[in-house]
Amino acid sequence: MTTTRLPPSPSAEVFRPGAIVDRRGNTLGAHGGVAGFTVGQKRGLGLATGRPLYVIDLDPDRNTVSVARPRTSNAAGSSRPP
Repeated sequence: MTTTRLPPSPSAEVFRPGAIVDRRGNTLGAHGGVAGFTVGQKRGLGLATGRPLYVIDLDPDRNTVSVARPRTSNAAGSSRPP
């Protein structure tokens, strides 16, 4: 995934409703505009999944907010995919 930065002067398009999706593109919920989110955000996602999720990408062109579980480290120091 490529992280896209919002334009300095956001247009009305960044405030239109869209989908909140996981890494696979599955829709988990809806949002009121990508301008209301930041990469790394954990709170205020409007999702009740029973596990923590973080914003990993904002795509104003597709009007999606992508979220994922945090990666965890095991004892060997490597990380496992969510």
